[in-house]
Amino acid sequence: MDYASLDAVFASEGITQYAAIPFSACRVTLQRLLDREPGFVPRTVLLYLVPYYAGPTENLSLYAASRDYHLFFKSFGEKLIGYLKRVFPDGGFRSYGDHSPISETDAAAKAGLEVIGRNGLLINPEYASLVFIGDVVTDVPPENFPLCREPAEVASVHQLPIAHLVDPAHRFQVRTPRGWVGPAFDANGLVVWGFTALVLADLLQVAGWEQPW
Repeated sequence: MDYASLDAVFASEGITQYAAIPFSACRVTLQRLLDREPGFVPRTVLLYLVPYYAGPTENLSLYAASRDYHLFFKSFGEKLIGYLKRVFPDGGFRSYGDHSPISETDAAAKAGLEVIGRNGLLINPEYASLVFIGDVVTDVPPENFPLCREPAEVASVHQLPIAHLVDPAHRFQVRTPRGWVGPAFDANGLVVWGFTALVLADLLQVAGWEQPW
């Protein structure tokens, strides 16, 4: 996928925050929406944040002061799916906004669009909690989409089963030119070391999954 052109589609509506997540990582809350199309097998969810702050209001909720979000998600969803169909002609796509088969807040947090606050709202550093969450569910595999929202900061994203990480055959140590020694992992040919490896090693140990290596 040409990420620059996908950026342009979102930017046309002032959207800067978006990311994808495997459907298997999502929490399904409205199964009946998926059951309507038994032949459709969802594999990826593309999520995006739409800010709704339109300035101070009097006796009117902030979310109600902006354009009706139902109309926005309908029009933009059609535009986004039109673009995705040109990129993936054989793919199936379903657009949602505020009425999705998945927990959009949970999925957005898992996709890296920041965290869930104490009241169950998504908290984003740019928009705070003043956002609507839209999503497109597709049967296109997740590796075809950007799985992080800051590609300039992340070289690549990899998904590995815990069994792979705890396997002693995939664990070793590295030594830097300055003498620092730390844990490392073989992630299908990619060497994971440094702070990332330290976090993984501690997580495996605390969870009780670590094996002698």
